[in-house]
Amino acid sequence: NRQGFGLWEHQKYFIDHAFADHKKPQGARYILADEVGLGKTVQLAVSAELMALYGGKPILVIVPKTLLGQWQAELRDLLGIPSAVWNGKAWVDENDIVYDLAITKCPRKIGIVSQGIINNASDVCMKLKEDLLCNYYECVIVDEAHRARRKNLSDKKLRQSPDMNNLYAFLMKISCK
Repeated sequence: NRQGFGLWEHQKYFIDHAFADHKKPQGARYILADEVGLGKTVQLAVSAELMALYGGKPILVIVPKTLLGQWQAELRDLLGIPSAVWNGKAWVDENDIVYDLAITKCPRKIGIVSQGIINNASDVCMKLKEDLLCNYYECVIVDEAHRARRKNLSDKKLRQSPDMNNLYAFLMKISCK
């Protein structure tokens, strides 16, 4: 990582802590929020790789569409970790090889999908979301998770149950997977 300089201490700490808690019977849930450029993607990727190797189930990474390529490039170039990106119809691995497989059959341990699929209410996207919910995951990573919001934010509605947007509702469902 960091062009051969290794991990920073804060990155090592997070990876060690997240992986240790992941191995506990109840697992772990974390929110990682930090300044731009301090290596959140690397911390999450190394943690996810350790979890996948330890447990054997796949890793699902949900990111804004604009970050699909960045995530795959950082996994490949900084860490040598293979991954596949769902392009809407098929999986594309780190070598640009296309796999005409279902969204549930990622050819790599780490599959990266766009938040756009989750946010979209079209019939095609609804089916893809249902398919994703059929799998169990070692870890689910959500980049830009602040986009999971409630719709009823007015002062009069703050004490009501949240009216979740599509991403929020999906994350509530997949969290038990």
